Amino acid sequence: ADYGITVGDLAQNLMISTQEASKLIQVSDDYRVSVGGLQQAMKLALQNGFEPTIENIAKLSDEYLALQSPLERAALMSKTFGRNWQELTPLVAAGGDAIRKASGEIADSLILTEQAVQQAKDYKKALDDWDDSVKALTVSVGQKLLPAVTDLMNVMIGAKLSTKEQAIELSESKFWEG
Repeated sequence: ADYGITVGDLAQNLMISTQEASKLIQVSDDYRVSVGGLQQAMKLALQNGFEPTIENIAKLSDEYLALQSPLERAALMSKTFGRNWQELTPLVAAGGDAIRKASGEIADSLILTEQAVQQAKDYKKALDDWDDSVKALTVSVGQKLLPAVTDLMNVMIGAKLSTKEQAIELSESKFWEG
């Protein structure tokens, strides 16, 4: 369910399909790019006119690799992804063909549809509702039992003190001297 929520959030934030978001997450993961880093960089890229798709990243990768100067590469990455461009360097440095190949090798079960994302959201909501119900029940039962438990503990403490006082009196008495 967490993966479905992550896919849905990325798709919504980047205004792309859940299938494309799934592919971005999976291919980025292959190159050790975190979802958070991917999302932040792609949001900036979107603002800079770059549509966040696997194909566009593959094309950018080929453009990046065609540049010889590290300064030119850094400028291209910074222009596209903003100041956090370095997070995406392992992905972009892979080359367009490698990115396309990685995308084509993603298991179908990891490419989520809108329906699958909605099912994950529904499941998470049901779990949250259940958790809320259990907490409410616990609080309700606790509020009803607390006075009785408190009274019982006070009686037990009183009995313990009484028994302790009797033991002290007995130990100080002449009974033990025989």
